[in-house]
Amino acid sequence: MIGAGSPRRAAASRKSSTTAFRAPAIVLPASRPYSRFASSGAALSQRFGGFGFGRRDTGPRPEFPKEGEFHFIRLEYNDDPRFHRGYGFASRGASGEGWWIVDWPDSDDHFTMGVRRLTRIEIGEPRHFSLMDDRIWDHPWVYVTQTGWWSLSKIETDRLREYLLRGGFLVTDDMWGEEAWEVFRATMDRVFPGQPINDIALDDTVMHVLYDIREKDRTFIPGSRHLWRRGRRASPRADAPLAHTRRGPQ
Repeated sequence: MIGAGSPRRAAASRKSSTTAFRAPAIVLPASRPYSRFASSGAALSQRFGGFGFGRRDTGPRPEFPKEGEFHFIRLEYNDDPRFHRGYGFASRGASGEGWWIVDWPDSDDHFTMGVRRLTRIEIGEPRHFSLMDDRIWDHPWVYVTQTGWWSLSKIETDRLREYLLRGGFLVTDDMWGEEAWEVFRATMDRVFPGQPINDIALDDTVMHVLYDIREKDRTFIPGSRHLWRRGRRASPRADAPLAHTRRGPQ
């Protein structure tokens, strides 16, 4: 998908053909309560020390070229007023307001380094902006986190639909609980009304692009803040024992 061209260029082709465009969103929920939309090989890392509420500085941020064939694009959005996240730290020394900023810039940097290490794609610096920013049409891949607590306006859902129909790829993760999943599902139902989010079978080709994903690999690996501490040992929360793989409308 990265090499398929930008949604901006795809728009010009739609004048002669509309059958080549689809919404290739792929969902990899790490259990029903904890959902993850991701491309194969995506590994977003959290760097929180201790019980998950402290910061651990691991040195300066990596440096990337200003321009490249691929940029990690993080979507900014307004929080659902019911779940608004006030000003706080994101990762390293970064801080800000809103759920969109969680794990920024660490996860963005780690993903970019992974693309550089595992492919021959010329990577550029990670960037972040909203669906209302026209730069989105220049990037075929976007990431958004904590989508169980986002709130998109009609014009934003319209632009997300257009972005996906032009061939854009959406990656989202970090939802916790049935309520968060329902917020995300309802939002995507506004983007593509009546279109289901279906499980992906292990023999689907998307599960074998870079790595062979098997049943044993579909395991929830939580950040330290989602672990219960028992003495020196830590174990995952009981409400997130399994992982599932799901695909959005095509």
